[in-house]
Amino acid sequence: SMVNFGFVNITQGTSMVDVGFVNYADATSFQLGLINATKALDGLQIGFVNYAENGVFPVLPIVNFRKGL
Repeated sequence: SMVNFGFVNITQGTSMVDVGFVNYADATSFQLGLINATKALDGLQIGFVNYAENGVFPVLPIVNFRKGL
């Protein structure tokens, strides 16, 4: 999906943008929320807790981004 707005966003596959309280996507470019999680981040996460398997660190508060970005 392209853009998801909601309280809880769950995407199986790839999303471009997730904006919500809790966001999960298998792969994404941008997440803005309290809790963000993805297996493959190709951009930026902004939130209280950010999890990205390929992030600069797997878990970071406030901001997380893809290794090598």
